[in-house]
Amino acid sequence: SLYAMAALDDLDLLGPFATISLVSTPDEETDMRVSTIMLNDLAAEYDVALSVEAGTADGAIVSARKGAA
Repeated sequence: SLYAMAALDDLDLLGPFATISLVSTPDEETDMRVSTIMLNDLAAEYDVALSVEAGTADGAIVSARKGAA
């Protein structure tokens, strides 16, 4: 996630945003009960959200996930 933020900064794509927060959730691969509540509360305060996924073992990108949303 930090590398993604650095890449966006290198491309000057973070300029329009006054505040940028990085949120990491520990329960993504389980039921997300705690994270869902927290993320829903935070969502009202932001205009944009980016989801960062690691690539697959063979280096392919992950372009979709089953997810809870």
